[in-house]
Amino acid sequence: MRNIVHRCVFRLFLSIASLCLFFGVLIINSSVFGSSLISANQSNRYASVDNAAKVKAQEDYGKLPFCFIQNKGQVNGSIKFYEKQKGYSIFFTKRGIYVSFASNYRLRDGRQETEGGRQTLGRSHLLKTTGSGEAHDENPSVSPKSPFVFAKSPFFNKPPHSLFSNKSPQSPFSKTLTHFSPFSKGGSRGITQGNIPQNSQEEAQTNNPCLKTETIRLMPLGANKHLEITPEGLQEAKVNYLIGKNPEDWKTNIPTYQAIVYKDMYQDIDMRFYGNNHQLEYDIIIKPGANPSRIKFAYRGIEDLRINKEGDLEIYLKNGKMAQKKPYIYQEINGKRVEVKGGFTISGLAFGVQNTGHTIRDTKRGTQNTRHFIYGFRIASYDKRYPLTIDPALVYSTYLGGNNSDEGYKIAVDSLGNAYITGETRSDNFPAISALYKNKIGDARFSDVFVTKLNASGTRIIYSTYLGGNSDDIGNGIAVDSSGNVSLTGFTNSTNFPTVMALYKNKEGESDAFIAKINTSGDNLVYSTYLGGSSSDWGRGIVVDTFGNAYVTGWTYSNNFPTVSTFMGSKAAGYQDAFITKINPSGSELIYSLYLGGNNYDTGNGIAVDTFGNAYVTGYTNSTNFPIASAIHKSYAGGYHDAFITKINPSGNKLVYSTYLGGSGDDIGYEIAVDISGNAYITGLTWSNNFPTTSPLYKNIAGNNDVFITKLNTAGSVIYSTYLGGSMYESGHGIAADISGNAYITGVTRSDDFPATSALYERSAGNNDAFIVKLNAAGNKLLYSLYLGGGNEDAGYGVAVDTGGNAYVAGRTGSDNFPVISAVYGNKTGDHDIFITKIALMKGKIYGYVADSENSPVGYASIVLKGTKAMSRFILSDENGSFQFRDLDADMYTISAMKKGYEEARKKVGIEEDKVKVIMIRMKKKQQS
Repeated sequence: MRNIVHRCVFRLFLSIASLCLFFGVLIINSSVFGSSLISANQSNRYASVDNAAKVKAQEDYGKLPFCFIQNKGQVNGSIKFYEKQKGYSIFFTKRGIYVSFASNYRLRDGRQETEGGRQTLGRSHLLKTTGSGEAHDENPSVSPKSPFVFAKSPFFNKPPHSLFSNKSPQSPFSKTLTHFSPFSKGGSRGITQGNIPQNSQEEAQTNNPCLKTETIRLMPLGANKHLEITPEGLQEAKVNYLIGKNPEDWKTNIPTYQAIVYKDMYQDIDMRFYGNNHQLEYDIIIKPGANPSRIKFAYRGIEDLRINKEGDLEIYLKNGKMAQKKPYIYQEINGKRVEVKGGFTISGLAFGVQNTGHTIRDTKRGTQNTRHFIYGFRIASYDKRYPLTIDPALVYSTYLGGNNSDEGYKIAVDSLGNAYITGETRSDNFPAISALYKNKIGDARFSDVFVTKLNASGTRIIYSTYLGGNSDDIGNGIAVDSSGNVSLTGFTNSTNFPTVMALYKNKEGESDAFIAKINTSGDNLVYSTYLGGSSSDWGRGIVVDTFGNAYVTGWTYSNNFPTVSTFMGSKAAGYQDAFITKINPSGSELIYSLYLGGNNYDTGNGIAVDTFGNAYVTGYTNSTNFPIASAIHKSYAGGYHDAFITKINPSGNKLVYSTYLGGSGDDIGYEIAVDISGNAYITGLTWSNNFPTTSPLYKNIAGNNDVFITKLNTAGSVIYSTYLGGSMYESGHGIAADISGNAYITGVTRSDDFPATSALYERSAGNNDAFIVKLNAAGNKLLYSLYLGGGNEDAGYGVAVDTGGNAYVAGRTGSDNFPVISAVYGNKTGDHDIFITKIALMKGKIYGYVADSENSPVGYASIVLKGTKAMSRFILSDENGSFQFRDLDADMYTISAMKKGYEEARKKVGIEEDKVKVIMIRMKKKQQS
């Protein structure tokens, strides 16, 4: 039980969030593409927790509904609805249902490796593209044991000096093109208009050579040619595609639904698709008097179809297997469910006998398509006066793999607790179904920016919006203003990136930074502009002040980067400089824009702003003449990089302070935050054993490299500076501060002995885990610290904190066993998927007992709780005199007990956020007159 007195229970919920989560489909009730969920009592990674653990997770966070997206012109007109999910997509047409997904292989040293360790063909030989554009396996005899294994990311195969930077020395933060998205958009790159593909079992070349795409089709044979596909259950979630420069091509406010129905698929027989328990399901509903023997389905694109001894329908794919569980067939008669005996049939074959495949002539095209596998249902006699429902469950026996990765880079939270996530997503899950898409937008190798808004409980997507053009577009930074407008920055290589009220309408160099502001509904751009010069430019971080001005930092190679207030110089001083740009709320003016750097390489990674409009930037430099002012460290300390911290006044014409921060090794500042008092918090990584520490929690470097956390006051003096890490590799990627001055840090660790305050998640077997840490205001105590990860590579990139002290973490996971509780997805499907975690403070509790002067319980007494923050609650004690109040904020409370025949009794109780108080209230009986 979690409500044990004097015990603080630490619960964490992790969800891999995506646009419209696990879809529910075919019913006869068929559970399609279900995920196995890990609950607290199922996983050996959930353990008892010590009293240092002071957080819990919102158990409902991430329980997002299924979304059937209506076609409003964003895809081919033959598609009426579609479901885009992690690793697979379903398209609903009148001529059948198309399911497309990819199998995924792990490669090491150029060799393909299955889960069992078997090595097969090399990376360059996995797929071969023919002149027709189709890709084929050069070694069709390969039959790996577990084809749905996830490829190792190059991000974690780098030498130690660049392990966490995703960069080469000459090109900081150059991106690794290994991305797949559950946030796949309707428009597609590399797509040509045409008919639905004839060969549904085609394999397609993707940008990831360790992946194969398969498409299968489920066709109702002899179905009504005039059937209608109708939606049910309009949902709040909307989808927006802001792709390309022309607003007329944008698709906004596309509705999503809870279910769709094939009306009169056969006479008086409907087929309803919906979601249930994170799975896509279908029901076949046979109305009174209808003939169920007419129901016949044909699979195309599969290898074999069999019925096993349990009566399940086994569907063999080229790289895996599905199973449709023996159908549950029933009628509702007089309010009771009556089961009807029955099962599957395959063209009259017996159990366990292989179907040889059938040839069906497509009269519409005048061609013959072979290898169709037909099944139907055998049904015992039943009462034809009542409807009949056929409900089989369809599950995968192996993982469904996606064909790329999702990257969730940064997260922001508004005053209501809504979370906003940005990053990059591949535009097309499955090139094999390219003909399903209406327009050719770009190339499937490229990515788009995504923005997804989740409600405070994480149970509902408010909107998902995609932003991009004809090449790579990446969202690196996100901020939200007091009205709910979202500001973004990142990188674009697209020549037709959407621009609105743009200061700079065209891409000037090899790549440009961008600044975009999306309205509160997520369906339009307030403004969007390129930002760059004639070379490469990249936006890394963004923040918004109380007036709506946006501040952006990043790096530029351009000597003609747009500058205003050039007190730092009119062109780059070295090979690459950081930049700082302030733009007004309408996007119509650069208030200031300047270079920041010296004679070598300088990169701005993180930016923050205080209540006065002072901007704070961190990053790294190897310039020996980096601009300094009121510096705590005036000289470059050595190594390949030093971190830097720079504070600029609101006008952008003066350095309040600017300092190096580092030791004799490599030091990189990744993120910065500022609290309401103007104190700055910086995190990153250090390889220096002499990194400058002040009042440190950990004085010495523990491994090859550690996280560093440094806090400066408003003048730039050090409040504390400490290492944080274990005996291997760590990096801090995100930091936030709450109103009390506590710091929240996320990043990645490779250490088994990373300092953790809770055994809730033990160190995983993977190379890297994400972590989340809360450090007190003095920097001398970990309020909580824990691993987040599974058996592969996991990393935390961004963290935000709301006014209640709840932390929100975004990152990516490469683990197929990433820990989940009550998650929408139990399985990871791409190279990497996004994870979103909300960590809530453990609130206080009061357990009370009401007794009289003789210690006898006073049952059913009225108990009133009042706090100094105008909080009031009322309950009755139970028959034994017991009562309890949960989820209490830290406060001083007065508890009053009242009952007829007793004098009112009061007691004052002080509650801390994570504490439990047990109290006794004695009531005195009134003397009878």
